[in-house]
Amino acid sequence: MSAASNRRYTTIRQWEDAGASLVTAIGDYMDLCLTLTPNHLGEDIKTNDIAARIDPTIKAVFEQLTKLGPTALKMRNKLVSPLLQLPEEIISMIFQHYIFDPDNPKSPRTSSMIRDVRGIHYRLDALIQVCSSWKDIVMAKGLFWSVTPVLYGFFSLECTLKRAGQSKLYLAAADDIVETPKLLPQVLAEYGSRFWAINIEVRDSHLIKGAMRQISRQGTTGSLTELSIRWDKAHNASPALPTDEFDYIFPRSHSEQTSFTNMMGLLTAFRISGIQFHWDTIVFSTRLVELRIDNITLGYDDAIVSFLRALSSASELRDLKLISVATLHRPSAALNTGTPAPIEFPKLQSLLLQNMYFNALKLLLPAFTRARHCLTLFLTGLCLKVNMLEGDRLEGGQEQQSELDRATNLCATLRPLSLDTLTLGESNLATVWLRGKAFHILLEGLPTLKTLKLHKWIFEAWDWQHLTRPRSAQENPEEHPFAALQNLYIISASIRTFRLDYFQEMIISHPLQRVVLGGVSQRLTSTRTYEKSLEDSECVEWTRNNVPEF
Repeated sequence: MSAASNRRYTTIRQWEDAGASLVTAIGDYMDLCLTLTPNHLGEDIKTNDIAARIDPTIKAVFEQLTKLGPTALKMRNKLVSPLLQLPEEIISMIFQHYIFDPDNPKSPRTSSMIRDVRGIHYRLDALIQVCSSWKDIVMAKGLFWSVTPVLYGFFSLECTLKRAGQSKLYLAAADDIVETPKLLPQVLAEYGSRFWAINIEVRDSHLIKGAMRQISRQGTTGSLTELSIRWDKAHNASPALPTDEFDYIFPRSHSEQTSFTNMMGLLTAFRISGIQFHWDTIVFSTRLVELRIDNITLGYDDAIVSFLRALSSASELRDLKLISVATLHRPSAALNTGTPAPIEFPKLQSLLLQNMYFNALKLLLPAFTRARHCLTLFLTGLCLKVNMLEGDRLEGGQEQQSELDRATNLCATLRPLSLDTLTLGESNLATVWLRGKAFHILLEGLPTLKTLKLHKWIFEAWDWQHLTRPRSAQENPEEHPFAALQNLYIISASIRTFRLDYFQEMIISHPLQRVVLGGVSQRLTSTRTYEKSLEDSECVEWTRNNVPEF
């Protein structure tokens, strides 16, 4: 037997002996207490002195027993709990996954920073409530408390920072509380060098500009590697050009520009929404692997040149998302840049282009022809529109172009990509921007398409006919090109009127291997209009029997 085993067995024997001695001692003490009667003590012993000595003894015994009970129960629970028998490092890893990476199918599909942070702290509280052993583990691990919230409903910022100890911090801030304009600069000033990630969502332009300048000054001296900034500006229904005074974080040639450029060189992830930069001043570093740019207007179409040049400097990118990136078309100005040269991203694994106007798509897509293997193209109704200022719109005559002509132009723009997958959708179910003959033109113009995803779509009975692959295309696809779909996803859709025979004809016309109907409902009208799930419908039963994977 090894020396370590001997020590363990010695400890167990000592624990057993101490327990037996404790029981014996308590029994002996109780028996002796019973002998402390006046008859046993005699006349020379003062009974009041004995009585006074009983109280502190009882107090001391009960204090020790009070500590003994929870301690013994805690040790017992550790011995019988399968989880607590694991090494504490493994338990911490399990807790870390639960706290920060929950895989909950009931969670909302769309996340937000505020919801995510609340979820993290809710799960922390849930772990603490289970038992004292779990609480001890959670409270002792500074990493678990590293998310620093400057949000509504979190009034214990100092407590969170104290529990985080010396761990690197993640700042999550929003101006949903009146204290944010005062609290955010204080937190950045005092703890800025400890943040490895900063995520800010605000509506106040002065607050976000001040925060960005503060972050730029501190970024090169701290540990910051991820920066996410969202400016929730009031929506402007009319297109507008960005202006130095209001839209840009740093006016051109601003004194903080150098600090910002240096800070950018240290980032591995950069995410912005509604934030304007002078892109001809931006140079990304080879450290940057994730870039998300959302909800910005670059300027007129020729501004795409400096934007693409800035993107190309991030040569190590693995994940690129461009969402609602717009330019303004000016019919009177000829774009003298020609077709943008393709950008090389040798390590790119994921590229998302979503919610783009047609004129921006036409300029951006040629630059990403070498990344089409990882391209996810999510088109909304904007892809059939050219973004213009009101005065330019009247001059350009874009409103006179028919939907069919616009669908044809879109196909001509998309065809060189030889798309395999396409997602069409909208942010709500109020309208559908592509239907009828225009939908037919799109599928006819993209014969390489294998996967079609329709998100928040409204179907009328005749729409299935325009999705149907013509018999001529089935018999002679070379002369009659048309998409031969292998995968069809219909998610969060509403069927207004339904013809099962039209739906069946559409399914049979394609070599479909997989069909997904997720959150699809049928609108029915009796005394009132209501939505009914297709879950137990004849449509679902037929599809299950006729498509290999459903």
